Amino acid sequence: MQMSMLSRCTNYAAYLVFKMTEEAYGFYHSAEAAVGTAGGQTETRLVYLSTDEGQQAPVPREEDVQRPKQRSDGWLEIEIGEFFTPEDDDGEVQLSVLETKGGNWKRGLFVQGIEIRPKSVAE
Repeated sequence: MQMSMLSRCTNYAAYLVFKMTEEAYGFYHSAEAAVGTAGGQTETRLVYLSTDEGQQAPVPREEDVQRPKQRSDGWLEIEIGEFFTPEDDDGEVQLSVLETKGGNWKRGLFVQGIEIRPKSVAE
């Protein structure tokens, strides 16, 4: 996404918006979420896409790992990272969520999209 589409000098947070079907499986491991700017700094964090509901195996509880939150519209969201739009940069924001260490098949993930919102001071 081009930073020129966003307000300058603003902190933003990016959220993955998704749902899991009742038959979802394979989301037992944390995924690596990354948000960064082209040629700039990249913030990486671990996230779990599973809510434990309907999983055949329990999702391990790790410290400092983001977990999804239920939204009022029925979708789940998880913050995948933050970034700042400087005054003089017209570069791109790059976003990713990857899980490649588990090595197992996955099923039942529906992605609505990625929302980018200004980060409030209270968050």
